[in-house]
Amino acid sequence: MSVPNLISPLLDGFVMGDAISSHDGVRCCPAMRVSDESRYIVKIISVPASQTKLDALLLAGAFSDRESAAQYFQELAQDVAEEAVLLQRLSRLEGFSDYESWQIVPMEDEVGYDVYLLAPYRPTLERKWRKGGMTHLQALNLGLDLCSALAACRRSGYLYLDLKPENVCICSNQEYRIADIGFIHLSSLNYASLPDRCRSAYTPPEIQDAYSSLNDTMDTYAVGLILYQAYNGGVLPEDIGSGQDLPAPQYADSEMAQIILKACAADPADRWQDPVQMGQALVSYMQSHSVNDVPIVPVPEEVTEAPAEEPEVLEAQELRTEDVLAEADLALEAAAEFPAESAAVETPAEAEEAPVAEEPVIEETEDAEETETEPAEEPAPDEESEIIPVVKETEDIAEEVPASEEETPDWDADETAAILEQADELIAHELPEPPVAPEPIEIPIPAPIVPEPEADEAEETAEEPMEEPSESPEEAEESAEDADSVDDPTEPAETEEAPEEAEEEAPVKKKRGGLIALLVILLLLAAGSFAGWFYYNNYYLQTIDGLRLSGEENWLTVSLQTDTDNSLLTVYCTDSYGNTQYLPVTNNTVTFTDLKPDTRYNISVQIEGFHKLIGATADTYTTDEQTVISDFAAVVGDADGSAILSFTVQGPETANWKVLYSCPGEEEKELVFNGHMAVVTGLTPDKTYTFRLESTTDLYVVGDDTLEFTARKLVFAEGLTVESFYNNALTAVWQAPEGVTVSSWTVICSGDNGFSKTVTVTEPVAVFEELDPSASYTIQVIAEGMTVGTSTFLGANSVTVESVTVDDTVPGQITLNWTFQGKAPGTGWLVLYTATGIAEQQVIRAEMPSVTISPVIPGTALDFVLQNADGCTVFGGTAQYQAPAAESFAGFMLTAADLTFRMCRTPAVETWGQADVPAADYTNAFAPGENASFAIFIGKVYGISDEAVRTLAVIRDESGNVVNTLTVERGWSAMWFQNFGKLDLFAVPGTAGSYTVEVYFNEMLVTTQNFTVA
Repeated sequence: MSVPNLISPLLDGFVMGDAISSHDGVRCCPAMRVSDESRYIVKIISVPASQTKLDALLLAGAFSDRESAAQYFQELAQDVAEEAVLLQRLSRLEGFSDYESWQIVPMEDEVGYDVYLLAPYRPTLERKWRKGGMTHLQALNLGLDLCSALAACRRSGYLYLDLKPENVCICSNQEYRIADIGFIHLSSLNYASLPDRCRSAYTPPEIQDAYSSLNDTMDTYAVGLILYQAYNGGVLPEDIGSGQDLPAPQYADSEMAQIILKACAADPADRWQDPVQMGQALVSYMQSHSVNDVPIVPVPEEVTEAPAEEPEVLEAQELRTEDVLAEADLALEAAAEFPAESAAVETPAEAEEAPVAEEPVIEETEDAEETETEPAEEPAPDEESEIIPVVKETEDIAEEVPASEEETPDWDADETAAILEQADELIAHELPEPPVAPEPIEIPIPAPIVPEPEADEAEETAEEPMEEPSESPEEAEESAEDADSVDDPTEPAETEEAPEEAEEEAPVKKKRGGLIALLVILLLLAAGSFAGWFYYNNYYLQTIDGLRLSGEENWLTVSLQTDTDNSLLTVYCTDSYGNTQYLPVTNNTVTFTDLKPDTRYNISVQIEGFHKLIGATADTYTTDEQTVISDFAAVVGDADGSAILSFTVQGPETANWKVLYSCPGEEEKELVFNGHMAVVTGLTPDKTYTFRLESTTDLYVVGDDTLEFTARKLVFAEGLTVESFYNNALTAVWQAPEGVTVSSWTVICSGDNGFSKTVTVTEPVAVFEELDPSASYTIQVIAEGMTVGTSTFLGANSVTVESVTVDDTVPGQITLNWTFQGKAPGTGWLVLYTATGIAEQQVIRAEMPSVTISPVIPGTALDFVLQNADGCTVFGGTAQYQAPAAESFAGFMLTAADLTFRMCRTPAVETWGQADVPAADYTNAFAPGENASFAIFIGKVYGISDEAVRTLAVIRDESGNVVNTLTVERGWSAMWFQNFGKLDLFAVPGTAGSYTVEVYFNEMLVTTQNFTVA
């Protein structure tokens, strides 16, 4: 990996420390902006992670040369930057926190790139756990925040792969956010591999290496493992990577353990498949439990006495000391790069110059002997209590910093100062190796002053040893020798010999009396022993011959088999949290109620008075687990009178469920189904039904198992369309079915760019703003209480036509011009129009936003629709035009009455005249496809002019639809020869029928004639 540098312009005005962590080509360095002393973290991702990986790729033939490898690494670095852009976009939603800026830099003297990511320093979940545990409420909020963030990530089309405590930051409002990259598009799961930098202890066990297939439960698995750690005292399970199901967390109750273990299941199919499902389970847990802000791990009671000195304690302290010294060295290197913050931290040299507490001086007192008994040496350094004074002195030194210096936040400054000072103290008091116990202290004991006892007392005194707890065995022997050396007027040995001499001198009769007395004493002792034995076995000892436990989910009966007086007996029932109930025994039976399902209870029997219980006095019992039904709901199905039932189950499951339903006036019916959803059909609309869930097996079912639902007819949004897309705002309109009143509509707008928004409206119109015209969108409208909606689609790059104008200044033609907003179509425009008398729609392609239409038949109404030739949607592209009606011809000293038009068959010669038309060819009846012409005669003198005349001939069928048109433009004088003119039409229609032909001169009607085709 390359050396981290203060790159420009990203880190201009910053100072940066050495890396505080490094793995798989990823380093994190502390940084500070000099201008305001604000703290940052610079994350550096090296692509590739090492040059060794590059050499391996070259040897394997993955790249032909270093240049092609460098291009590939540049693409990977750009992918990292694109992930940072995605994180920035997701940070606008709840659950994510982004990087402030980033920069890609080529490696110096190496092939590859470094991606620098700059973010303000934020406390992380991992750091919180290093300082202490969590409360129940914090852990639950952590799970809910992570599930919400991952759900938003999935809605955007991505899966988050690198979830771990180091990547979860804690905001000022105690909100938990994901603050690092590590995304993959959901569509890439089947063929993508997990990057090495995203592999951690929170990666599912089935993802063994880069060749393992990814799955969409990786994020929920990581959430479950984080919650497992929160409820397991901050410790991950030992067999986390074995692929076996994990044991329950130590401090989680059964319901929470079930949620966590389902997320961490070894088989991905058994896990929560979606963060929303897991979040809903956590919400249900919060609703059914009184979650409070108390620590998950119970706080241990304060230890007042130091534990006994053991070699293991010393070894643990040596390891702890080495960790502290190593951490101090790292912190010192990091602190050296921060001159502004190091002012508040003492350097090792300053720590040595700081005043050191002097050793206590033992002053001479009148009682010199007591002073000498105190140890002259320090206690052994391997005692655990020796660590506490070192920390205390560190805190005292830290408090001596002048108040005028600004206190820095608890990042590295305060911790570094404490670590350095503690390291100095530990170095100054190095632990001996191996541990050496302190020499025993000799305490001189004055010779005892023995009173002169009588003969009987002397024996007792001699038999009782002197107890001196503080003496060593050697001192006890010396004391005994001193005691023996004191003159004692009464010698025990002589006292023992006196009775023996008296017995020898006593008469025989006296010996018999002694024997009888001894026999009486023995009989009395025997009787006393029997009485004691009888008392011990029949009064002191009380026996429980049998202990039988029976119960169900929330109660437990304890049955005793004993002859002991029940009034002396009490049964205690204690759960795993230490909550205890106790009841007196009646008729050898006790029944506990209001117990928690699926909970282990310790049962013990105790007795009052001077007695001891033996036998079956204790046992354990676990209550049956209950099945909780929640979120039981019904919605209208996809047909009239249908209902979709859904519910959530926590606890033991059954293979099949049964729902019973009825309404007044109808018999009760039932439906057996599997899963947690059922579709009920055949309900009568507008009737209210009662649905009740039952298990088909023997389960203890509680919760919301009953609901009421009113059957309804389906209601759809009719005529749903996107009315406009203008200024990045989309407007959708629709209508309610006739005769139906809908109280509200739910409108969902989702785009292929990840946009998704849902609104509820009371009127049949919805507006969505701030949309991207280059994206495509789907609009779905669902009536209140319905499950089936109506959808419409809007393609990408839609265009909105702002205005359309029609120019008819040129006689016989019109020009259509329009302006628009949006991207111009690359392949041009399509102008679709219909006209009066034209049955089929006409299409004209235009490269520019303008088109000319000619000829325009007088009196015709035209309707125009503009379309994008690329297939994109066009809004507002409509227009209408009404051509003026034709006037009767007048001009060149003539009127229409002065002109005679006679239809005829077109002569065979190319240039024909009046003489070329036989009388028989003048006709208005033609064969299909036969050519027709007009012979025109002028009955009076006409004007001479070279002015151009547009001649338009229009043929219509019986319905008035235009069949064909002909346009000819000629000079007026060139049209006539000796008061005769001609107009060649075209082949008449091929379909038999009656037709009409209209002839116009300069849009003025000259004649209208009928003809037939037979």
